[in-house]
Amino acid sequence: MAIQKIKLDIGTVYQKEEGGVYCFRSQINGARKVISLKTRNQKEALKEANKQIPLLKATSTEIIAAHVQHARGLITPEKNLLLSEAWAVYEKSPERATPATVAEAQSYRATFQEFLDWLNDPQKNIRDITPEIGEQYAEYMRNQKIAVSTHNRKIKRIRRVFHVLREYWSGSNPFHSATQLRREREEREQDVRRLSFTREQEQLLQAVLDDDKYTVMNKSEVRGGLLSRHVYRPADERLCTAALEQNQFQPEADMGEAV
Repeated sequence: MAIQKIKLDIGTVYQKEEGGVYCFRSQINGARKVISLKTRNQKEALKEANKQIPLLKATSTEIIAAHVQHARGLITPEKNLLLSEAWAVYEKSPERATPATVAEAQSYRATFQEFLDWLNDPQKNIRDITPEIGEQYAEYMRNQKIAVSTHNRKIKRIRRVFHVLREYWSGSNPFHSATQLRREREEREQDVRRLSFTREQEQLLQAVLDDDKYTVMNKSEVRGGLLSRHVYRPADERLCTAALEQNQFQPEADMGEAV
């Protein structure tokens, strides 16, 4: 189905995206104005738009002045909405995210609550959340040692909540900036490279495993082939080599201190 656009006597009723909320676009003194009609139903949208036409046609200064505050309220999306009440409003919106699982739906709420806990100001209005605050929260999350994919999912969830509640704030979505997202390569750069034992190290370890006077935890399993698949961090190499060179394996008689 194509996106609906309906031309009226004055102005146009349309959807920004297929299946989205209808809007009414008109021009007042040469300036284009757009208001949300807050419905996805075409019949209801046309009814609401037709209520605006008499205001646009008015020639009396008194009539225009009488309706100016009303018009501003429709054009400027700055209604009061406390952060502590934001989720309840979001949850009732037809534009809210509809995840496939209950767990993911709960994750949306938990993620938004994490942001509120970090902000620690539930009486702040949602319109007071600026892109600068969004950047600060993204930076805070970067220091939480979470996976890149988890970081990005959380940012996108909060972004969706603010998008749905856009009639309560103006300007840019505080979580829309691409700089708030992390790149996969950040995680790869932080990974510690793991290496296999060298052939010489394997032979040294095998010699210890073959000597019955030493006790090694899970000795039979290790001797059975686990050593060939064992990996370790580079920092472990010095400890391993030192242990082998200094024979720091316990004799069979000392069963209480198995390596």
